[in-house]
Amino acid sequence: MIYYFSTLILFNLFCVIYFDKISLLIKIIDKPNQSHKTHKKNISSVGGVLLFFNILIFSIFFFANKDLIFLYTSIFNNINELVYFLIVYSLFFFKGVFDDVKNINANLKFILSIVFILILVSLDNQILLKTLIFKDLNLEINLSFMKLIFTIFCFLTFINALNMFDGINLQVSLYSTFITLFLLINLGINLLLLTILIFLIFFSFLNYKSKCFLGDSGSLGLGFIFSYFFIKSYNIDQIILCDEIFLLMLLPGLELIRLTVSRLLKARHPFLADQNHLHHLLNQRICIKKTLLISLSVIIIPIIINELIGETIKIILVTISIYIFLIFRLKKH
Repeated sequence: MIYYFSTLILFNLFCVIYFDKISLLIKIIDKPNQSHKTHKKNISSVGGVLLFFNILIFSIFFFANKDLIFLYTSIFNNINELVYFLIVYSLFFFKGVFDDVKNINANLKFILSIVFILILVSLDNQILLKTLIFKDLNLEINLSFMKLIFTIFCFLTFINALNMFDGINLQVSLYSTFITLFLLINLGINLLLLTILIFLIFFSFLNYKSKCFLGDSGSLGLGFIFSYFFIKSYNIDQIILCDEIFLLMLLPGLELIRLTVSRLLKARHPFLADQNHLHHLLNQRICIKKTLLISLSVIIIPIIINELIGETIKIILVTISIYIFLIFRLKKH
């Protein structure tokens, strides 16, 4: 294991030190525009590519040490499940790369996402949500004939919510780091999650320096990975219940709902980007550090309070109220 982590850290350190040469070699560039991007110069969007290579290192090490590694990847019951996961992750990654380079039509991206999730469900039936358990409400809902539709809905919601949340430096990387730590605390040591955590630490440095963006290949990839972990861990052991998952993705989810409704009312495509996000509205009035502090606090503080005292539903209602208040004040002024 020391050999594995040493390799991973050296690889990521190499990417940071020689990033300028890597970005020249892999020419995926995010160009500034007037509609929704706030940066002023061309910035490399190879963050998703670097994540892909980290997961490739994990995959090589896994298949070379199958007997040992299963002790540290309990989310996968057998090698087939890992292969299915890697295949569908790769599909989201390559779709993201193509979108970063060519800007795929929004409708086509949506259809492809549904197809990829259907492929996963057809290969791994343990990813299918059959019941919803809300601990705080003492409620269990049998999804019955809706289980396939609801599973697809959950994947699409979180993947697109995380993608929309990626708008200013460090926001998605810090949020993803928090999710990764939350999963590690609740699920125990997991080699894939530790691999992602190491990547996020090094990527956050590049993102802080405004050298690198995740790009769609990164945000879609991370969105799929986290969705998979939430649903799979819920189906296997129900360690993380619906209340906690809902709270963890509440702010990106509220943003997704508000922006989708707002764009539809304006006769715009719900997945076409703009500068109406909470982080954009905040950053128009305060500096980026304060914007990050506010947006991440609305996510992290409720989770910490919930872990300490419970009362998930009450915390969710308070968080929604804070979000509505923020949007109302920002829109008013």
